[in-house]
Amino acid sequence: MQMQKIDAGRQVISRWSGGTTTQLSIEPPGANYGERSFFWRLSSATVELPESEFTPLPDYQRILMILRGTLTLSHDGGEMISLKEREPHRFDGASHTLSRGKVVDFNLMLRKGICEGSLQAKILAQGERWSGCYRESSVRSTYFVYCFQGCLTVCHPGCPDQSLEAGEGLQIDRKAGEEELSWRLDNPSEEKEAVVVIAEIFQK
Repeated sequence: MQMQKIDAGRQVISRWSGGTTTQLSIEPPGANYGERSFFWRLSSATVELPESEFTPLPDYQRILMILRGTLTLSHDGGEMISLKEREPHRFDGASHTLSRGKVVDFNLMLRKGICEGSLQAKILAQGERWSGCYRESSVRSTYFVYCFQGCLTVCHPGCPDQSLEAGEGLQIDRKAGEEELSWRLDNPSEEKEAVVVIAEIFQK
């Protein structure tokens, strides 16, 4: 198992047609998003235009989560879908996707036939703790904890506690066959709640 903190110095910020994207992690490391040479990619983006069009990604499944704001989407000319904050929305990257609304979102892109994954969000009140568990898996897995708001402490057996501020993440890579293991998230603040996104990725 390996852990690495993803602070501002490890993040790559770029423009897209509707705003900015902050790349948090990509696999394999050093892969080029523009060349579509990656297996999976995690990013947070701003949508700054009232209406925008998503970049087509035919080789990938996408999971989108709205962190702030309201967004409606239409895939391939279908009905408009209203996305609620912190609820994951999965769709085919090949879809012609139009959006309405200005938001901050979180994105997980997964190469078809190679990766599977999921997103979930947690809100921790002041001083609250949440316990999670790494599942045993026959394939390589990655867990990514992203602190969107507030502050956070990630407590992991046998490792020093890791503190995260807003905009920072912690990536935990696990080898195939590693046993199930419990871990914990703490919100040490006595004033603010913490908003956290947890990504879980399995790579064949």
